[in-house]
Amino acid sequence: MTCTNHDETSSLIHERTGVWYSSLGSLWMFLHHIGFTCQRPEQRASERDEEAVRTWREETWPRVKEPRRTSTPGSSSRTNPPPP
Repeated sequence: MTCTNHDETSSLIHERTGVWYSSLGSLWMFLHHIGFTCQRPEQRASERDEEAVRTWREETWPRVKEPRRTSTPGSSSRTNPPPP
């Protein structure tokens, strides 16, 4: 099934059942009641190279990712340093 908007969905339901859902809220409640959920298609390029992505995640990302700072005693506020 393709993505449709409120008007298209309401029209289809009206054609098949004779029931007209004029508000988005009532249409959403009806669709939810019969088991439909909000879904979006994955946004991936058709040219995506899964092997290159895996290699980047496993090898490049750990080198690029900034390590977490270790905590030091005192205030964590940069504007209000701890008293001497």
